[in-house]
Amino acid sequence: MAVWYATGDPRAFLERGLKLLEGRPDSPARAELLAESARVHWFRGEHERGERELAAASELAAAHGSNELRASLLTTQAVVGLTDGELDEARRLVDAAIEIAPIGSSSRFRALANRAVLEWIEGDTEAWKPRQAAAVEEAERAGDRPNLRWLEWTTIADAMAFGRWDEALRRAEEQIALGPHYTLDSILYLKAYLLAARDQLGPARACRDEGLALTEKIPDAQSAIPGLLDAGWASFVSGEEELAFRLIDRVLPLILGMRHRSPGATATHIVLVIRAGRAQEWLELHRRHADTRRIRAALLLLEGRVVEAADAWALVSPHDEALTRVEAARQLAADGRTREADVQLERGLAFFRAVGATKIVRDAEGLLSAAS
Repeated sequence: MAVWYATGDPRAFLERGLKLLEGRPDSPARAELLAESARVHWFRGEHERGERELAAASELAAAHGSNELRASLLTTQAVVGLTDGELDEARRLVDAAIEIAPIGSSSRFRALANRAVLEWIEGDTEAWKPRQAAAVEEAERAGDRPNLRWLEWTTIADAMAFGRWDEALRRAEEQIALGPHYTLDSILYLKAYLLAARDQLGPARACRDEGLALTEKIPDAQSAIPGLLDAGWASFVSGEEELAFRLIDRVLPLILGMRHRSPGATATHIVLVIRAGRAQEWLELHRRHADTRRIRAALLLLEGRVVEAADAWALVSPHDEALTRVEAARQLAADGRTREADVQLERGLAFFRAVGATKIVRDAEGLLSAAS
């Protein structure tokens, strides 16, 4: 069953539907509403209620549910596993959902999309690509424009991370032109970063401000956190360090209040944390998280093992590696290890020169000269 919310809070809509079905505890419709309510409440961080409704829906679905409903429940169970840092279990559950979900159904798209998300969180691009393509194909088959736009955000991020900056800017501008969407703030921040890195500071700051206006309205921490981090990075590259550090300081309390143990950490976020003087707090935070490529690389960088960190980030993307090598150069030069710093700087700046990131190149060279 597809549940549509005409107005207001979806939780209130679902609550009314469940009350109407109180006299039919075994009805398939009740199982479907419970499944959707569990998904919504989990996303909003109301985990106890989400798990309770998920268990009730799963019990009903075993006797009365369709394959589409069972697939949806398996995917929600996978989201619980992902939240708790159990990525292998989450993969198993989503794969099971893909096996039974009917072609063209919303549950099949959701399973395919979440399977791609799992590999993106891991930081395994080669595993992510075919799963992303499968999710895009399913959304296109269904004519599902909102979810195609959701998938586009990671495609844009991939273009940025692998040095296709002109493509990333073009795709970002196409999505921005389409109007409101719940990933729009993230896309605005990506565009702001690319512009700032290329020395277009006025347009970059305007783009960042537009994104922040959207992020400030987001009610759930899960969606607000990446927005604040990305806004912080765009601000930092734009030369507004004070604002960048204020945004970072807003993020940690939100994360500490969440159950989530599988963050999609990036080198941009970790370098920003270090430059803000918050490395120790974030080191303790990430030690609690799932053992992924991203988290292993983040821990090395936060521990100050900068060259090892750059090698680890290279398994995630060229952009993450390049940014970490520039940060490694800064730290090595500050320690008086100029020759080693020069090697790391040249390796890192090769990426940024290739994509036309003139401001990042100039800032990095200036920092190294000052440290030397």
